[in-house]
This record gives sequence, C-alpha cells and structure tokens, in this order.
Amino acid sequence: MFAKQGLLVRRGEMVELIVPEELRGRFWLEWGGLRTPSDHVVVDRCDGNDEWVVFVGGYFVRRAACLPVMVRVRGGEPRQVHIGVGAPCPGQSPAPRI
Repeated sequence: MFAKQGLLVRRGEMVELIVPEELRGRFWLEWGGLRTPSDHVVVDRCDGNDEWVVFVGGYFVRRAACLPVMVRVRGGEPRQVHIGVGAPCPGQSPAPRI
C-alpha cells in the first residue's frame, strides 16, 4: 500500500526520516526523487527562494497501521512521531472513504 504525503522542509535545514530497525522490511519511505523506497531519507540543506521546500512522496507499507518514524533535524537527537498510514493513530479519526 502507498500513502501519499507532502514533506515540507525549511530551506537550509538538514532533515532525516528513519524507519525504526524493528519495522525495516515492512515499512518504507520515498521522497525527493528517490528511485526506490528506503528506510532512511535525508534532505540536505536545500536551496530555494521560498522559506519552505516541498517534496512529493509518501509511505509504503505491507498493511495499514499507525507507524513510528524517527525524525532528526540538524544532526540532533532523533524524535519519534507516529503516522497513520491507512489506519488512524490514537486520537485520530479514520480517513474518509471516497
């Protein structure tokens, strides 16, 4: 399954998105022109005229779930966020059916 989501990164920032070790092989990321999904995406200090740079991409999963993604900015400590990919995370409503 694929869930499309834009990625906004402040111009000049380095950002990493990392699939936790225990989910590798079941959950992948793809942004910024990657040819194949990966478990680690790096956006490295993009230039541009606007304050934010937008990337097209999203998440690939074997089945719908609320999944953790590690986010690291400027080489700092990674922080875990949860992303609902085809299924809501606690406190979220299910996605509307179209």
